[in-house]
Amino acid sequence: GLIDLSCAYLYQVHESFFDKRYCFQLVERALPCIATVTYLAAEDAGEYEDWISILKPMCVPQMARAPKVTNLRDVRSIQLTISEAHRLPYKLVPNPYCLISLNQVKVAKTKIKSSQEPVFDETFELEDIPPDVITITISVMNKGKRTKDAEVAEMTWI
Repeated sequence: GLIDLSCAYLYQVHESFFDKRYCFQLVERALPCIATVTYLAAEDAGEYEDWISILKPMCVPQMARAPKVTNLRDVRSIQLTISEAHRLPYKLVPNPYCLISLNQVKVAKTKIKSSQEPVFDETFELEDIPPDVITITISVMNKGKRTKDAEVAEMTWI
């Protein structure tokens, strides 16, 4: 289908999400309550940079601000470390993992652990975050064997 880039946001996808490097996503928000997500992957770093440099100027974030200084680039990044979880009910959460979202857009996840007190100890460096991002959410999920993954807990920063 077609993607209207005038109301689309470009998000990085951490390699942990698909176990693949050079992925990104276009999140089209034509209406505030509806988002269409399109995932894309490049073969290598050069192709990835080419795609980003072509698409990014065409995506017009609604909250974009003009730079105060010409030739100044505003870069937003964050480093998150997911350490561990405590007292998870093992019968309800036998295979926990954490999911990181920016504005409810999934961008990274930890490896699945099989423990009541899982130690993830994973660090995520998310770069070039769109200026419209106002929330960061970490969700504790349970990997279902025959069912859909279930959310167990969630924490959101505004």
